[in-house]
Order: sequence, then C-alpha cells, then structure tokens
Amino acid sequence: MERDEGAPLSQSAEAVLAAVQRSTEALRAEMDALIEEQNVLAHMFVAADRLSRARSPREGIDVAVEVLHNLVGVHRYAIWLRASSESAPRVVAPADPRWRATESPDDLVTRGFASVSPVRGKGSIPVAFPLVLDGTPVGVIEIREMVPQVDNLGRLQEDLLVFLSERLASAMVQAGLAAKHGLNSAWAQVADSIDPVEKGHIR
Repeated sequence: MERDEGAPLSQSAEAVLAAVQRSTEALRAEMDALIEEQNVLAHMFVAADRLSRARSPREGIDVAVEVLHNLVGVHRYAIWLRASSESAPRVVAPADPRWRATESPDDLVTRGFASVSPVRGKGSIPVAFPLVLDGTPVGVIEIREMVPQVDNLGRLQEDLLVFLSERLASAMVQAGLAAKHGLNSAWAQVADSIDPVEKGHIR
C-alpha cells in the first residue's frame, strides 16, 4: 500500500524530522566555522610570509597596507609610529590621501599608544590597534571606516589586525637591520653569538 504524500506526519515522525533538521543545522554551523578557521590561518600565513621577506621598514609598512586593504577591508585609516615615548607620533601610511584618516577628533590614538590591546570608540569602529614591540606600544593602526561591504570587524579581520599588532613592529626592526648590515653580515653575527653544545672543530 502506497503512502499518501498529503497525509500529515505522526508526532513521533515530526519529532525525528525536527531532530534531523537541528543536527543538520549544527553540522552546517560547524562546517562554516571550520571554513572560517581555514581562511584565517591561510591569510595569516600569507601575511607572515610577506612580512618575513620584507627587506626594509617601508616594505613592512607596505605589506601591512596590503593586508588592511585586501584582507581586512579597511577604507579610511592611518598608521602612526613614534621613536620613543618622548617623541611625537607621525602618520606614515597610507600614502594615498583618499584612504587616509586626516582627522582624529577623539583620544583614540592617544589611548592606543598607552595600551597593548585594541582600544575602541563607540561600537566596533573606530578602533585603534597598538603596534607592540617588546611589550611597549610603538605605533598605532587607527581605523575610522570600513568599506561598504564590511559592516564591522569579524573574526577574520580581528585576528589579522591582532597579528599586525603583535608582529609588524618587530618585522620592521628585522628588515631595518637586514637593510643596514646585509643578511650575510647579520647572519654571521647571529651564528657566532650561539654557543656550541660540544667543543671542537670538524676536521
């Protein structure tokens, strides 16, 4: 006997169907989270590789600008640097005035230079991510506006900005040393500074 397609499901069948739907939705959510995790890791790997290849401090800044534009979706921003706590901060990027935050009407940048964690205005944006070097804030990425397609900072954007916050300043220092002394000379000093675990020489 064929089942009537128009007949209502029994309560037990409806309960089973609802459980299957909930399980499917949970599995879909887990898959979406895994895909987002893969995207975060892939973008961070690319950013780390680019920063490690920088051969001058300016090239390190250029890598950060590419990350902000192409991966984070920032529209209007400024990258501030200062040599020490006694020196005045300077805006070093972006070079194109169309994307540069020309006004800082609040104390966001000041608070960024006084913190090692992101500081925010009202809501997700504006936000300032300090550039930290050996536990000291030496710069700030000030974000005032995102592109229209990005309403606010999601996990991918937050993770990439934290990555720049923690790695950009040190990458610029390493690039500056490499540019000043040359990689081979810098490597010779590094290699000679490491004590051997066993005395003697290879014959």
